[in-house]
Amino acid sequence: DHLYADALRRAAARFGGQIVAEKEFKDTGTARRTDTGATQIQLQISVFTQDLPEHDVLLVADESEVFGTYVPYRTWTSRLVAGTAGLVASSWHPASEQWGGIQMQSRFLKTTGRRMLSKDMSAWTAVRAVGEATTRINGDDPKKISDYIRSDDFSVAAFKGQKLTFRKWNLQLRQPIMLGDTKSVVSTSPQEGYLHQVSELDTLGIDQPETKCVLK
Repeated sequence: DHLYADALRRAAARFGGQIVAEKEFKDTGTARRTDTGATQIQLQISVFTQDLPEHDVLLVADESEVFGTYVPYRTWTSRLVAGTAGLVASSWHPASEQWGGIQMQSRFLKTTGRRMLSKDMSAWTAVRAVGEATTRINGDDPKKISDYIRSDDFSVAAFKGQKLTFRKWNLQLRQPIMLGDTKSVVSTSPQEGYLHQVSELDTLGIDQPETKCVLK
């Protein structure tokens, strides 16, 4: 949760957002699985957010889901909730059907009996990247595959509206990020208007001039 909060602070500073206040929700060990425990948490959220200064969005950092799922629609002042609850950023969304995604979703649902999650898409993309490189070099030499994946010639299609590539400085996959609630995709980042000299996808995450990562 602390790392997620750090990422929110970094993003706010990078894109000109202003964090006007921060509060830490203390888990008192209430039995959330019981009706009484769930009700207590819900009541606490309204009071917990009562003294916040004027704001446009309330950002939640609660990957453990201790309290975050109770925040939307229960804040003292009606505001958009985002972060790990409300409007959530993810590399894939179970409701994504654009750019041929409906075909992927249908095949996955037929095979597994459930909708595709981010971790499933990450695994598929990793295998697809290796397969794509193997096909392009017409061979299975591991070093040649690795070199090709790192090259400027490599890209992979992954039902996200544009070709994906790897950042040379840390081999992180450049990819759009989906913003959605539990039912639908609301938007996809990078948002229109954010430009970059190399790739608009590098407006997301930590860019090369900012990174401390050294790939060996």
